[in-house]
Amino acid sequence: MKRYKRFLADVQIDGADPDSEHTVVHCPNTGPMTGLLDLPMANVWLSTSANAKRKYAHTLEAIQPEPHGPWVGVHSASANGIVREMLQQGLLADLLPYVSVRQEVKYGEGGKSRVDFVLETKGGGDMYVEVKSVTLAETLEAAGVTGSEDGCAEEPARIGLFPDTVSDRAQRHVRDLMGIVAKGGQAAMVFVIQRGDCAYFGPCHAKDPTYGRLVIEAAAMGVRVIALRCGLEGDALNGRGIVRYLGPAQVMLEYKSVIQC
Repeated sequence: MKRYKRFLADVQIDGADPDSEHTVVHCPNTGPMTGLLDLPMANVWLSTSANAKRKYAHTLEAIQPEPHGPWVGVHSASANGIVREMLQQGLLADLLPYVSVRQEVKYGEGGKSRVDFVLETKGGGDMYVEVKSVTLAETLEAAGVTGSEDGCAEEPARIGLFPDTVSDRAQRHVRDLMGIVAKGGQAAMVFVIQRGDCAYFGPCHAKDPTYGRLVIEAAAMGVRVIALRCGLEGDALNGRGIVRYLGPAQVMLEYKSVIQC
C-alpha cells in the first residue's frame, strides 16, 4: 500500500483478517526504491520471523512494480547472502582461486568501513570484496542493443543502475577499495542485480555523478567491477521465493556519464 519512515511499509495480506485494514512490515532498504513504489497495491513477497520479540513479524523481501513484470528483491542484505552462497560454491570465476572467506572485516581509513568479504588467495594475499544491491533499472538507450544475445528479441534491453540516490557511504567504499589497490592489494566491487530483466549494468551517473566518476577511476586503477544477474521466482505451492542466478551482466561504466575535458 505504501512505504514510509524509510523502514516501514503497510501491506494488505491475502487471507488476513477482513477487519484489519493493513499490516505493518519492516522494509530493509534505506534507499528511495526509485521506480518500485509507483503502483499502489503492487504485489509483494514477505518473509515471516519466528522471533516473538520482534515488533514487526514480517519483512518486505520483493516487490512487483509493474503488473506481470519482473519481481525485484528489495532486501539489501540479500545481495550479501547471494554472493556468500556463490563464494561457498566457487561460482564467481572472476574471483577464483581463493582458499578462505571472511566476512565483515574492518578496513579503510581509521577502520571506519567494513568490507563485506575478504578472500584469502592461494598466493597469500587478500582480495577485498564490496557487495551492492541493484534495484533501479531503465531501458538501455543504445542503438541496436536488444535483450537477447543474438539481437533478435523485440523487447529493448534493460540496464541495472546503482545507486538510486546520492550515497556518501557508497562513495567512501569505492575510495577505500582504491586505497587497497594503491597499496598493492586486490579489490572488487560486486553488483547484484536483484531483478531478472537486466542484461547490462552501469553506475548511475544521473543519481550520483560523484559515485559514477569514482567507479570509473577505481576500475582504471585495477579494482574489478563484476555485475551478477539474478531472477526472482515464486513457488506458490511451497510458499517461498527462489533466487536464480542468470549469469554475469555486461558492465557499461560510462553509460550516460558526462565526461568533462
